[in-house]
Amino acid sequence: MNSIKCIEHLRKFPGGYGVDGSFGQVAAFISGLDAAKDEYLLEGFREWLIVKVGFGSNLGWSILALHVIFPGRSKMHPSGFSEDESKYAGEMLIDLLLEFLKIRSSGGLTGIYHAYITWLRKQEWYREGFPGYLEEPE
Repeated sequence: MNSIKCIEHLRKFPGGYGVDGSFGQVAAFISGLDAAKDEYLLEGFREWLIVKVGFGSNLGWSILALHVIFPGRSKMHPSGFSEDESKYAGEMLIDLLLEFLKIRSSGGLTGIYHAYITWLRKQEWYREGFPGYLEEPE
């Protein structure tokens, strides 16, 4: 079973994977799936989320996903969520990942990284020439 089918199946039957559907367990499962399979499942996901939220280059993908799921919320740690919020966030995380994978599978990884680099260059803290891989080749 490929990763996309596995994630779609996880959304329908989380208990079949030993997951209760909460955000923390869904995020842990996705991280494990990424580590276990040599498919680069999450490649570009963090960058895509940064552009989507408009900030957070210092954050991991799971916290960025929470900023997409609960925009404007000040407390983003899953331990502070109600059970319903956590289940909702788990479902939305799967939806976000599937949306990302659909874009990426249609050749969008280059566009994802281009959008991220464009975003980086617009930040007030960005310095031209650092890191060097962001600069256009001569």
